[in-house]
Amino acid sequence: MTLARLKAALARRRRGAVALVAVAGMVPVAGMLTASMNSSQMIDDRRATQDAADALSRMHGAWAARSMNILAMNSVTETQLLTVALGSEALNGTLIEQQAAIAAALGHIGSHAAQQCKPRFKFDPWPILCGAWHGLASIPAMEAQVTLLDIGFDYDPAHGIEVARRGLTAIEGMNRALIERFPRAMHEIGEDYADVLEIDAFHFDDPCDTDLARNCESGRTRDGMALPVEEGDMTTGLARCFVMNNGTTTRSTGFHARGFDLGQGPLDHDGATSVRDFINEETGVGDMLHEFKDAYDNGFFASRLPHYYHSFATLGAPTDLDSLGSVVDLVGELVGDDVDLDETLDGIDFGSPDWFDDLPLAGSGVEGALGGLDLGSAAGWTEHPDGANLQGEQQPQDDNSFTRRYDAKLASLCAGIGLGLDPPPLVTGFLPVFETTLPTAWKLPGIGATEVFPPVAPAEMPEEFQILALAQREQSTRLGSNVFTDHGTPHNSYGQTGLFNPDGADIYSANWRYRLMESMRLDSPGEVADRMSRRAPADFADLVDTLRAIDDPDSWERINAH
Repeated sequence: MTLARLKAALARRRRGAVALVAVAGMVPVAGMLTASMNSSQMIDDRRATQDAADALSRMHGAWAARSMNILAMNSVTETQLLTVALGSEALNGTLIEQQAAIAAALGHIGSHAAQQCKPRFKFDPWPILCGAWHGLASIPAMEAQVTLLDIGFDYDPAHGIEVARRGLTAIEGMNRALIERFPRAMHEIGEDYADVLEIDAFHFDDPCDTDLARNCESGRTRDGMALPVEEGDMTTGLARCFVMNNGTTTRSTGFHARGFDLGQGPLDHDGATSVRDFINEETGVGDMLHEFKDAYDNGFFASRLPHYYHSFATLGAPTDLDSLGSVVDLVGELVGDDVDLDETLDGIDFGSPDWFDDLPLAGSGVEGALGGLDLGSAAGWTEHPDGANLQGEQQPQDDNSFTRRYDAKLASLCAGIGLGLDPPPLVTGFLPVFETTLPTAWKLPGIGATEVFPPVAPAEMPEEFQILALAQREQSTRLGSNVFTDHGTPHNSYGQTGLFNPDGADIYSANWRYRLMESMRLDSPGEVADRMSRRAPADFADLVDTLRAIDDPDSWERINAH
C-alpha cells in the first residue's frame, strides 16, 4: 500500500510539466512563424512591385509601338498624297498655260480678221476668202480647247490638289498631336495602372526628352517618355524623295503592304513607267501640247495669216488705193465699158501677185498709156506671234510643258535635287513651283532613314527606344510591429521594355513591336540617378541616393539581376 501511494503521489506531481514545456517552446515558434509570415509578405510586396514595374513598362511599350505604327502608316500615306499633289499641280498648271495660249491664239486671229477681212469694194470676194482662212487657223485652238475641257472634266486636277492639301494637313496635325500628347497620355494611363496595381508611386526614366512633347513639366513628373521621333532636316527630305521612288527594304509592311513591289514607291508607276510619264500619256496632255504648238509654228493655215496689201507706184511716186477712188473704179477704167465688170471680178484671184495679168484690158494702148505704173498686187503674210504660242519644246513625250513643270515641282519638293533627273529648265507657268504645304519629314534618332540593314533586335536599338519604368510600393504593416522594429522602407522595382521593328527600323515601316528586356539603362546607375534627381517624384529620393552610392558599376551589374 505504501508503494502504491508513493507512485500515485509522484504521478500527481508531474501533472502540468508538459504544458510548461509547451508554453516555453511556443515563444520561439511564434517568432519563427512571425518572421516567416513577414518574409512571405515582403516577398509578395516585392513581387507585386516588380509586376507593377513590368506592367507599366509593357503598357508604355504597347502604346509607343502602336503610335509608331500610326506614324509609319501616315508617312507612307504622305508620300502617296505628295505624288498626287505633284501630278495634279503639274497638270493643272499646264492646263492653265494651255488655256492662256488658246485665248491668245484666238484673240490674235480674231483681231487680225477684223482688220484684214473687211471689204475694199463692192462685191469684194476678199472677206469670204479671208474669213475662211482665219476660220481654218482657229481650228487647232478650238480642238485644243475641247481636249483641255475633257482632261479637266475627266481628271479634275484642281480637286486632286485640294484633296492632297487637306490630306497632308490632316496627317500633319494628327502626327504632331500624337507626338505632343504622348508623354502626358502615359502619365494618365499610368495613374490608372497605379490604382489597379496598388502602388504608391511610379516614374518613367528620361521622360519628355524632346522639344516636340508639350504638357511636360519642367520639374518632377510622372510623364512617360517621348516617342522616339524628331523633325528631319534636308537629308531626311532627300530620303523621303528616295523612298517615294524606291520604297523601303521592308518585307511585309510599309510600301509593300500598300501594293508596291520591293524597290518601288508612289513615284514609280509600275516599275517601268514613272507617274509623270503615265499622267502625260493617260491624260493626252502631251499630244494636245504638241499638236497646238506644231499647228501655230508650222501649220499651213494656222502659222500665217494673209493680209490685204496692194501697192501702186509710179516712177517714184507711190499712190495709195484711196487716191484712185476704189479698185472697182480702177478695174472699170482698165477693162472698158464693153466688159461685164461683175463677171470679170469673179474670175480674178486678187490673192495672186499676178492678178493684173488676168484683166481683159480695153486695148493694146493701155499698157503704154499706163506707162511705168506697177499695178501688181502682193499678198502679205502675218506669222503667228511667238508670244501667243506655247513656250519651249512640246513633244508628245519626254519634253513638254507638263513634264518640265512636273520635274521642276519634284526638284522643289526634294530640295533642288531630282531623283536622277537633269536639272530642269526654268518653267514658264502660272502657279508656284510647289504650292502644297510640305508636311514634316520625321526621322528616328540614331537610325538612318534609308539604312539597308537597320537594327531589328531590342538590345541593338538606340537608347531612345528603351523604356525604363520604376514602381514603388510601401511595405505592408509587419506582424509584431509593436515588438519588432519596422523601418518602413518602401519597395522599389524597375522594368524595361524595348521597341523594335523586325522588318527594318525606319519611319515608313508599320511593324513596330515591344518586348520586355533586360534593364540595360540601369547598367549606368549614376546616369539614371542624375536624371531621376531632376525629374522623378520625391518618393524616389532614397532610391536615387542608393544608386548614386554605387561606386563600382561592374559590381552593380553582377548584383543587378534586371
